[in-house]
Amino acid sequence: MDSDTDFLFKAGIVMFDKICLICFVILNDVNFNLFKMKYKFLFLILFLLLGPVKADWTDPFEKFDTNKNFTNSSLISWKRVDNPTLECSLERARRGFPKHDGQVVACSMWEQDKCLIITAKYTDRDTVGHEIQHCFQGKWH
Repeated sequence: MDSDTDFLFKAGIVMFDKICLICFVILNDVNFNLFKMKYKFLFLILFLLLGPVKADWTDPFEKFDTNKNFTNSSLISWKRVDNPTLECSLERARRGFPKHDGQVVACSMWEQDKCLIITAKYTDRDTVGHEIQHCFQGKWH
């Protein structure tokens, strides 16, 4: 899947999860009556209108403030590896940082105007862009 299709697919999953949760709450209410149904219906409409909620990915079109950059010039090195979790942990240990909790698809480490990005050999634009933002803004999330 390309990144746009992947984002829309994930957004669809989130919407489906929302609908299932709301249906579960409505159908499992033992005190269900028409008065409460009106409020639950209103809740359902508001919940769905909020649109896809970010889960563990970021919106590729989300704007960010470039005034928060700690540098506007960086020498970026890109290391493409088979196992980003292992390589990121090794690089973090080499620099004296604790390893990541759980699996990662990429990471970046920066010092003044130098930055190292580590990704899988097969990655996507959103991941690379996310890591490049770290090169200029440090720990922004």
